[in-house]
Amino acid sequence: MHDRKSLYSRNKRNSRAILCPDAFEQDHPLTPEQFSSEEEFRFWKTWSDENYHNWELADHVYSDHTLSLTEYSAAEPSPEETILARLERRENVLFAQTSLQKIRGLVTEKQYRRIRMYCEGMTYREIAAKEGVSFQNICKSIMAGKKKILKFSRKQGDK
Repeated sequence: MHDRKSLYSRNKRNSRAILCPDAFEQDHPLTPEQFSSEEEFRFWKTWSDENYHNWELADHVYSDHTLSLTEYSAAEPSPEETILARLERRENVLFAQTSLQKIRGLVTEKQYRRIRMYCEGMTYREIAAKEGVSFQNICKSIMAGKKKILKFSRKQGDK
């Protein structure tokens, strides 16, 4: 929501003038009569509305992402929270490593390598070109590996 007293809001509300503030924050309106044509006035009116809007947005970004000293100190995690967060990250990493080892044991080396390349963003055709095999071989290999992993994950869900 915009500040109703901001330059952007005041300028936008007054469709028949462009507000130009001076150093003392006093508005000096430019009216259509001060331009050579209505078209020229409309051009500069549109530009001023957009420009003032961008200023206001930039001001919001700055003020919305700035903390006072008391807010900053309140946002600082306690030593206990920091330790708990580190432990949780460590547990997540260990879980991921363990899961990766289990998955690696489920599929063949080729399937693992091809699934990894696919997960990194390569297409089946790119993998096939890199390994010098047909597109169909890559499809079959990755699908078979995925099937094994899915079967394993379903078993884990039942436990």
